[in-house]
Amino acid sequence: MVPPLPGGEAEAGAELDGATLYNQFECSRCHGIVGEGGVAAALNQTEWPEDELIDIIRNGRDAMNGYPPETLLDEELQALIPYVQAIGRGEVESTIVLYKRQLPPPRLSCSDAAQPATRTDCGGN
Repeated sequence: MVPPLPGGEAEAGAELDGATLYNQFECSRCHGIVGEGGVAAALNQTEWPEDELIDIIRNGRDAMNGYPPETLLDEELQALIPYVQAIGRGEVESTIVLYKRQLPPPRLSCSDAAQPATRTDCGGN
């Protein structure tokens, strides 16, 4: 089954999730993964009032385009607002996990020999 496009008809009975909508509408591209800002305003500095969020999201502000009901359904907006407010309260953490692993030292070879040579075996190269 193909998921609905942004602003498309939501499946009957499907629960809308603010985090999913935040990603689906690519809010993080400008506002950051956890609202830390970037190209657009940081959302994690203060909890925005609902009426102000509705106005900004529907009508846009500065470089941000508005999302009319034809693009972002009223039900989607009502699911997105509590998520953005939770970002403002600092309750949203990144779900991205960065892995750091220790790589082994490089194996240097001065010739085509099967045994790798150490740096001192290469004449200091």
